[in-house]
Amino acid sequence: MRWLAALVLVAAVSPARADYVVDFEPPPPVPTDFWSEVLHPNAQQVAEHHQSLERALDQLADPYLDERSRTALIGAGRQLAGYTYRLDPLDLDSAFLAGAFAEAGGQTVAAEGFLRQYLAAAPAGVRRADALVLVGRIALRQGHLEEAIAALRVAAAQPADLHRRTRARIALAHALEAAGDVTAAVAALRDLKEANPATGELPGFAAYLALAVIYDRDDQVALAADTLARMRAPISGDYQRTIDEVLRWFPPPIATDAHYYRALAVDGTPFAERDAYRAWLAYERSGAPAAARAAEHRRAADLALRRLRHPGPARRSAR
Repeated sequence: MRWLAALVLVAAVSPARADYVVDFEPPPPVPTDFWSEVLHPNAQQVAEHHQSLERALDQLADPYLDERSRTALIGAGRQLAGYTYRLDPLDLDSAFLAGAFAEAGGQTVAAEGFLRQYLAAAPAGVRRADALVLVGRIALRQGHLEEAIAALRVAAAQPADLHRRTRARIALAHALEAAGDVTAAVAALRDLKEANPATGELPGFAAYLALAVIYDRDDQVALAADTLARMRAPISGDYQRTIDEVLRWFPPPIATDAHYYRALAVDGTPFAERDAYRAWLAYERSGAPAAARAAEHRRAADLALRRLRHPGPARRSAR
């Protein structure tokens, strides 16, 4: 089928690591059971597709995946997930996977329907946390703040690894910020005690960058600067590359906020003046709620660029 070929092709041409290559080796046979065969007659085929879709989701999270391969992978994943769901509409994992790929492809209404079907019967655990984060992000983008906060609070409390807890807390913090409760937004991120940039792990950088953004947009400039300094200190090597990885692994729930994240992260760092200016301008032009604050930063970045282009006359050395 065309979507199977597409998944294989994307895995082959992607610069992602080899351990993300999608394979199609079938999982162990599903135990024979009369009612299982009646209710889930395509269980074996569905299980095989689940394996491929899981690998594709992992690959989408790879920060080294280029945009062309990412777009192709989302398209192929949506087709395969939709086909798998039609094979067994009662299977919860099929509903989750269809919802996850629909959300990745921007199909908000379809994604919400699949994910709510999953959440109606899903047990507590990692997958439920993922579904709640997706539902909460959708509600936040739609402006349904109470619904977003409720879903994301539950997501943050689900048993999950640090990466998932960080994603949930960042989304919750932005929902609380949008509702006007900056104190609670800050607390949501400060609760991530394990996410410390001193460890050199991406969750720590992501949590501190989100916290700095919230401080900055609340005009708590000193706290924002201190948070950024703590985030930057442990980063060795290519700083811009680290920020790229943070934004791929932990994208803000509202897409335009990625401009604010990037601009704030690189503003004031050597040789990044032009990148900061462009990111501030992109956010300002989006008309997002913090556009006026971004405009202040953009004007400062523009002044820095002017000084670089037209430096003042060098002072004569004292004799």
